[in-house]
Amino acid sequence: MGRIRGRFKRQVLFLILGVIVVLVGLSAGMSFLFLEDIYIFQKKAALKGMYSKLTKIEGDSVPEGIYRDSESGNLSWIIVTAGQEGDHNFVGYSRDPEKLMDVAENVPSRQAVFQKDEYVIEMNRSAVHDGYLQLIGLRDGRCVIIQSPLESMRESVSLANRFYIAVGGVICVLSLIFINKVLKVKTQPIMELVDVSQHAASLDFERMYLGQCNNELDVLGENLNRMTGTLKKTLEQLRESNIKLQEYLMFKTQEEERRRRLVTDISHELKTPLALIQGYTEGISALVKEDPEACDMYCEIIADEVQKTDRILKRLFQMNQLEHDDIKYETFDVAGLVYKAIAEQGPEAAIREAKILFAPDGPVYVRSDPDKVEEVVRQYLSNAIQYAEGEKEIRIQAENAGDFIRVSIFNTGSRIPESELEDIWIEFYKQDRARTRDAGHAGIGLAIVKTIMETLGGEYGAQNKEDGVEFWFTLELVKGIQE
Repeated sequence: MGRIRGRFKRQVLFLILGVIVVLVGLSAGMSFLFLEDIYIFQKKAALKGMYSKLTKIEGDSVPEGIYRDSESGNLSWIIVTAGQEGDHNFVGYSRDPEKLMDVAENVPSRQAVFQKDEYVIEMNRSAVHDGYLQLIGLRDGRCVIIQSPLESMRESVSLANRFYIAVGGVICVLSLIFINKVLKVKTQPIMELVDVSQHAASLDFERMYLGQCNNELDVLGENLNRMTGTLKKTLEQLRESNIKLQEYLMFKTQEEERRRRLVTDISHELKTPLALIQGYTEGISALVKEDPEACDMYCEIIADEVQKTDRILKRLFQMNQLEHDDIKYETFDVAGLVYKAIAEQGPEAAIREAKILFAPDGPVYVRSDPDKVEEVVRQYLSNAIQYAEGEKEIRIQAENAGDFIRVSIFNTGSRIPESELEDIWIEFYKQDRARTRDAGHAGIGLAIVKTIMETLGGEYGAQNKEDGVEFWFTLELVKGIQE
């Protein structure tokens, strides 16, 4: 990953450095190929300019400026004027005028590089020196010879080329260092964008672009941030939808399992009374004339089984109706509702010799559906009366629990195995099937409590105590109401 992250910077670095090297190389090549020709061209121009000045000299008086130009331009010259007696008069700027004339006249290798009517520019070369660039002209009976050595020019060109190569090498090295530092700064936003995109590819949308380079990269970074933000939000929504879908599928699976179990339990519950009814009906048919008393007993048993079956069907209908009924919220006294349930089931408690204890401090006002709450109290109280053992004491309490009232109904007797505390809320679940059947219970009462409390949104549960079992539920407390 590190090699990939630095690849862009290296590519740009080598690209720019390559361009610099190529440009330096081309410049050096151009210098090697054409610099000497340029010098020669400039020397020719200098020779022409000096010739123009020398032809304007009258007599032997030479202006001082011509000597300065000759010295600065490394030019040697003479003006030869023929005398009356065949001798020559010399005027010039040269350490050795005779040698100058000798070179001009006797160098075997000559090449005319420029020519006009009154002068010619030649390149003279010999075995002892690199040669000269010279101008020979004739005007008004005077011969003008101007020379510039090529040796110094070539040394200058060679020195210039070597200097250019050395400077080019230094420029390349400095450029490498400078460009590397500049690219390190300039490519940092790109590396940051790469880092953000890599985290986004891993579904990590917490990393954001924070660069401030004031160019198009900031726009790209802002777009990337906006995109990752949208993806993060969409992914969270998808996760929530997926969780809800899984919960829904689990719920549907549980509902389907519940329906199958309900059908099985209903079939089991109805099979017994139907078999009894069928058997006793056949017995009545056989004994109707021989034993009238047995027929009466059989009829009573049939009626009892029909009543039990009718109760099961009514409970099932009630539980189904509770799941679809609307909730009617009211403010009411739950203590008065408990007293009403005690009065209704007092006879059953008396038959089983159970004592019901309930002594609230006064009215306890709550907000809920009174009909549904009354059904919960009735089911709990009926269950407590049925299973009360030992002292057969039933204690009902309504305790303040902050913003809620906790209503509990306790009965002395056998404890429920801890492994079954969650199962008792399932339809037709009975801890002791034989016993509950004899008592006329089908195991639907606590399932009704569960349905009601889940509809109301309250909490409910059961827990073992030292000498019995306690069932409880909570209701929203209404404060500030006085009798």
